[in-house]
Amino acid sequence: MVTTGSSAGFQVAFLAAFDPGDRVALAASGYPAYRNIVKALSLEAVEIETDPAQDHMLTVEALERAHREKRIDALLIASPANPTGAVTDRHHLAALMDFCRAEGIAFISDEIYHGLRYTGDDRTALSHTDDVIVINSFSKYYCMTGWRIGWMVLPQDMVRPVECLAQSLYISAPDLSQIAAPKAFDCTDELEAIKDGYRANRALLMERLPKLGISFAAPLDGAFYAWCDVSAHTNDSMDFARRMLSEIHVAAAPGLDFDPVNGPRFMRFSYAGSTDTVARALDRMEGWLGR
Repeated sequence: MVTTGSSAGFQVAFLAAFDPGDRVALAASGYPAYRNIVKALSLEAVEIETDPAQDHMLTVEALERAHREKRIDALLIASPANPTGAVTDRHHLAALMDFCRAEGIAFISDEIYHGLRYTGDDRTALSHTDDVIVINSFSKYYCMTGWRIGWMVLPQDMVRPVECLAQSLYISAPDLSQIAAPKAFDCTDELEAIKDGYRANRALLMERLPKLGISFAAPLDGAFYAWCDVSAHTNDSMDFARRMLSEIHVAAAPGLDFDPVNGPRFMRFSYAGSTDTVARALDRMEGWLGR
């Protein structure tokens, strides 16, 4: 299915597969739109805290504990993840899918950051089973943010229900985007050059942020984010982000958006810009923090 961006994919998947009150498990820290879409559709978001010792991968053990406490109807996994950049390795991914199949839990794989991994190859959930919902988009690796074009891979029996919902809610993805998107598949050399820029920015953050007293709360395995512990400077990352933007014009996302419980200790730094911009931001932060 072609969708109006990945956000539309999540909405029609939830509407087609679940009933009001069903419970959807999400990894915490996680993309806030998951939680918001789930709640808007009268579903219940079950946020399961991940362990830094497990590189922020959601484990079968953690999912099983939540499921035994009260039934889980679906699991949504993003790998690489936003905001942590964490990658769920193939063994954990397969184990999660096997558990979900055995327990009758729907499995949704958000693969929007596939192509943006720096520590190995991406592994689609479809390499393990066809009985999953996979959601992807052209906005990240393919650099088509704003074109509102994505896709879903669905079990056969879900295709027609999702098609009917999509027609009613969105008519279709934009016509120009549908024409342009397939051309992106022919631009691998250019896209890999852009990824090399992300890789250089990642190296810059890995070198300089620790010197500013900002530690990494998750490995920078994928996507283009650094999930950082700023508790050496503040216990209110929202205020810290506001002051940093106001005083030195450097923008970063406060952790509260991604983790309502532990978020005040954390911030997400994006390294999707140019290397010059990232270096200039770090220089300003260095002067601002007096390091």
